[in-house]
Amino acid sequence: MMKLIESTDKNNPTTIDTNNLYNLLRDKDCKVYTFNNIIFKNCKIFQEDSFQRQRLYFENCKFLRCTFVDLKFYDIYLSNSIFDFCSIINCDFSQNSFYSCKLVNCAITRTDFTDAEIHNPKSTGSIFSKCPSLLLKCPEEGSFIGYKKGLHLSHGNLIFVIIKLQIPAEAKRSSATSLKCRCNKAKVLSIESIHNKEQFTTAVSKYDNSFVYTVG
Repeated sequence: MMKLIESTDKNNPTTIDTNNLYNLLRDKDCKVYTFNNIIFKNCKIFQEDSFQRQRLYFENCKFLRCTFVDLKFYDIYLSNSIFDFCSIINCDFSQNSFYSCKLVNCAITRTDFTDAEIHNPKSTGSIFSKCPSLLLKCPEEGSFIGYKKGLHLSHGNLIFVIIKLQIPAEAKRSSATSLKCRCNKAKVLSIESIHNKEQFTTAVSKYDNSFVYTVG
């Protein structure tokens, strides 16, 4: 059984507090809930609560002054939602369950955001403590060497290649919430095939074939 809870008036969304939320979740026959365009205000949600027993989807929602403690978000999916003045402690937002959301003036401790997509996680007044998934995975200063997998058209076939890059000291860099490092400028030092070390002068991105890497 599935249940949809949504506000029909986008300019005047429904507000739900802790008691309202748990009253909604008491239906044991309902295994999937979808909340759309809802404001959750002053909710306190903990691991042992029924919040963890169903599959929950939150879309276009706002969490205002809510507290989340010890939650593992494996069956809780959030998208295009805002957390405003919330406390998030020892939670797991990894595995893309926290998608295209904003953290505004929140206090976040010991929480995993690996591979989650977050808008500007450190530029919205939020304080992060002991959240290693948000640490930069490449040198914060100076020039360094990086490697990227790409594609090259060889004898009519696309093959995987390794692109060796030199990231200059002045380049902006970010790891977002993944183990990868992104930068705004780099010099291509070499391109070689993965298996036989054959050298090439050009390669293209795996995700955008119009983006070309050229040695030099």
